[in-house]
Amino acid sequence: MIKETLKEIDILVRARYSVLYLLTHEENRLESLIAEMAATQNKKFHVWTATKGMYEHDGSHRKTNSDRFHDPSEALNFVMEGKDPGIYLFKDFHPFLDDPQIVRRLRDVEFDLRGTYKSILLTAPVLNLPV
Repeated sequence: MIKETLKEIDILVRARYSVLYLLTHEENRLESLIAEMAATQNKKFHVWTATKGMYEHDGSHRKTNSDRFHDPSEALNFVMEGKDPGIYLFKDFHPFLDDPQIVRRLRDVEFDLRGTYKSILLTAPVLNLPV
């Protein structure tokens, strides 16, 4: 089941889907699998949490450019400003989807990322989609 799911995520990222919402309690396992996928696709891999901010993951360990972009809007701006192809994993983003400004920013970013080689993966243990 995991292989099929990861294969589907890989296909969607290669097809340039700009935002995917992934339900999982196993975020560390997912992070490792996505790091491998990003390396296979020759893309940079960044991870965001509200407590650690945005940091680059190199597949074997986390690089320290943390403590930046704790605010979700700033993190989404970081994605937009990046020039290189990349995969951006946002952990536990679901509480922020109750904020209309964050939802609007995410929609703007999703639109702007269409046709690029950047994808945002939102992870959460529960489904919380805005209207």
